[in-house]
Amino acid sequence: LLYLPAVFYGFAYDDYLHIFYNVDVVGAAQGGVLGDLWALFFRPFPPGNLYRPATLLSYRLNFLLTGLNPGAFHLVNLLLHVGCGLLVLFFLRDLLGRLWPAWCGAALFMLHPLQVEAVVNVAGRSELLDASCGLASLLLFRAACAVPGPRRAGAGFLLAGLGLIAAALAKESALTFVILI
Repeated sequence: LLYLPAVFYGFAYDDYLHIFYNVDVVGAAQGGVLGDLWALFFRPFPPGNLYRPATLLSYRLNFLLTGLNPGAFHLVNLLLHVGCGLLVLFFLRDLLGRLWPAWCGAALFMLHPLQVEAVVNVAGRSELLDASCGLASLLLFRAACAVPGPRRAGAGFLLAGLGLIAAALAKESALTFVILI
């Protein structure tokens, strides 16, 4: 509820650069959601642009479904933030074994002022996608460690690795987490 007014905001400066003037997002209307995926994932990016193909793909999908309606872009960011909060709740409950401290930690994560930019600024979607994929990877990693047997553990590690790759495709800072593991 704290971030709900963001749905009524317009685009900010970074949002125009990442969405409104981005040919990978707005120019995608001719090719559909998938469009020219090869170019999106494997072409060199112009100077000043960052390699975030999963984020661009989510912007493209948002644009094709809702046009350049800033409220719809903000709503997707808000829903991603709620999803991240739920993943934090599940992870902390699994880690701590108790619901009340996990709920407090998830509430602190959701309401912390550092989250404002990621939720309210549409260009912050890369952080939300990165966090959701990274948190899902942590949950899968814990599940893989808890289950005896090489097949189930291997499947858990594989899914956790794929989640980390998806996080790295959303925001390049996730690469440090991938390298650490």
